[in-house]
Amino acid sequence: MDGRLGWRINEFILVGIIVFQFLDFFKLLDPFWDYVKKIVSWALIAYLLYLTSPSAMFFGKKEKWWDAAVIISLFMMTLKNIVSFAAAARDTMTEHVLKYVSFVHSPDTIPGVANITLSEASYNTFNLLGTYLANASMYAKPFASQLTISNPSIPFTLLSGEQSMTALLQPYGMNGLIFQLYNTLANHAAVIERVSFIIGTVLVLGLGIYAALRFHVEERSVLAVIHEHGELQDVMHALKRVLAVLLVLTAFFLLLFNLVVEWLAIAIDAPLAMIGLAVYLLIAVQFHRKMHRNLRGEDLLTKIGGFGTDFLKDFARLFTSRRTVLLGLSGLLVLHLLVDIGTFLIPYATGLRDPLYFGHLGAGHDTLFMIISANWTGLLATDLSVLGLYVLNTVGLFMLLALPAYIWYKVFKLRTREDHEAEHDHHPILPGWLIALSFSGIAAFLATPAFTITKITSEALIGVDVQTHSITTGHPGLWLFAFLVLFLVLLFASFSKHAKNLLMAALFGTSILFFGVYTYHFFMATITYYLREGISLFGAGSWSLIYLACILLLFLLINLLFYVFGFLSFIYETVWGD
Repeated sequence: MDGRLGWRINEFILVGIIVFQFLDFFKLLDPFWDYVKKIVSWALIAYLLYLTSPSAMFFGKKEKWWDAAVIISLFMMTLKNIVSFAAAARDTMTEHVLKYVSFVHSPDTIPGVANITLSEASYNTFNLLGTYLANASMYAKPFASQLTISNPSIPFTLLSGEQSMTALLQPYGMNGLIFQLYNTLANHAAVIERVSFIIGTVLVLGLGIYAALRFHVEERSVLAVIHEHGELQDVMHALKRVLAVLLVLTAFFLLLFNLVVEWLAIAIDAPLAMIGLAVYLLIAVQFHRKMHRNLRGEDLLTKIGGFGTDFLKDFARLFTSRRTVLLGLSGLLVLHLLVDIGTFLIPYATGLRDPLYFGHLGAGHDTLFMIISANWTGLLATDLSVLGLYVLNTVGLFMLLALPAYIWYKVFKLRTREDHEAEHDHHPILPGWLIALSFSGIAAFLATPAFTITKITSEALIGVDVQTHSITTGHPGLWLFAFLVLFLVLLFASFSKHAKNLLMAALFGTSILFFGVYTYHFFMATITYYLREGISLFGAGSWSLIYLACILLLFLLINLLFYVFGFLSFIYETVWGD
């Protein structure tokens, strides 16, 4: 293919992805195009994970067919996420059901699932026009979920006096087809999830055994890190390697693959892309001003289109060396906090929530604009003070979530710096105004909280839940004044280098303490979910469900080890690491 033509095709794809992300961020995509965008996101995630090459990471040598087979098998195991979000999308679409379905006149007389009694005028209008039915939403909502791929219409009997006729509830347009698809997935969720998970785990089991027995393990690989490399010696060595490979595959699925699919392709795909767009454009402008060089269009588009997933390749390399494996483990845990900025804070601050995700979380997730509007008093001083407290709350929680990632990044740069780079160039440092603002925000978050940190109670999700609520203080003006005074005092104190260093150390210590509390909530959410599901499956009695229960208990063990050792690794790397 001609190079320029190849670039034009890539350019077209990248521009399309960016447009999709932009429209999704501002909730301008209708259900059909949102579904297309989700498929594209899943495909891109699969392709990126394929490019990172699990075989190269695990064994030190790339095996393309094995990588593709593993990615497909792991996607089979994650269909639960896709089905659960289809159910949430179906519920959201049902609220506006007449956008996707309509009643049409049927020339045939078919027994209806329900009778609808109409006035003579309404009956004659529908008989004449064949589509318009008064109060159609009231009749359609209770039955709309029955519209599936195999059941494309639902008959109703319309009555008016002695007259009767049949009306069919049918989907229309591309959005109607997506509604049918979501209904099909949601109505058969249990079977789809169970069968796909069993198939996926069996495939992974077979691929793991094959790789353990046939692939050579190089020195720079994950298996070499756990002292499992070289040629097989005997049967016991083969058995040990099989167990090691299966354990590594399971950990890869739980700690990276499953979370990436949920986070990047479903929960925070658009917010992350928009952050990447804004940040990279800002950097590009500064670079152009300083270097007086023109940015090439392909460089700009490639970096914007790939923002949010490029880190995967760097993460993969961390796990192939004993020197950086603990850093990689702690980085995966830190990523949980960073992702929740995109999952919760950005939607709360912008008012742009994804119903596919928040539909599972229930009450307590109103945007800040909704809460402020509901409590608006009309008293300018009071309302501005309350607004200031919400802003400080958001800043405080943002810093608590972001600082562990900043600390980790600095440690990462310090540990992987080139020989010519000075150590002090990678020491964490913050400007005095940001330190003062961070402490003021954290103080507001603790004294006049607008957010509550707890574990997710939804049966479809595992993790930490950030809920919003009204600030209940009776003196918002006094509290805001106190926080402003705190900001000014700390700002002036930061003019002293010694005081600034002490304040920065205290801020980092506070963020690490918050990180520990956050990890505890993840820990408890994981225990609750896997124990509940495992006990339920064990009690069902069938061999297939007992098999699933055993897999879930293994997942539980790996997750618990991850949260404990991930946090301890973070402490070690930031405090005692070389």
